[in-house]
Amino acid sequence: MGSDFDALMGEMGAPTLMQSGGEAVVYRPAVGGTVNLTAIIGGEEETPDEQDDQGRTFVRMRTVTMRTDAGAAEGGVADPGLNDELDIGADRYAVKAIEQIGGTLVRMVCVRIGLAEAARTGYRGRR
Repeated sequence: MGSDFDALMGEMGAPTLMQSGGEAVVYRPAVGGTVNLTAIIGGEEETPDEQDDQGRTFVRMRTVTMRTDAGAAEGGVADPGLNDELDIGADRYAVKAIEQIGGTLVRMVCVRIGLAEAARTGYRGRR
């Protein structure tokens, strides 16, 4: 449960954060439909996933902070769910974790959906 500051920041600070640092995304609930909204997008991180005969594969993840107030000017999703999807630029991400961070804000950990990329030693100049 968040503090009074978290609740206040969610109600008053969130619109300013979204206006100054937000990016347009398309939210796709697993049940269907789309929601256009503004969210704060974290940088993409790569973590090793597994290694096989073809090389090592990586999982590309990023955090996304958005409103849960569907009536907000920036848009929002009242009940974000696991395995919902987001279009960020030309890439699609699946929601893997959700954390309520106060007021009407949630932070989600999203994993990029797509072909796994193998990193093989010496292939195309990789080390």
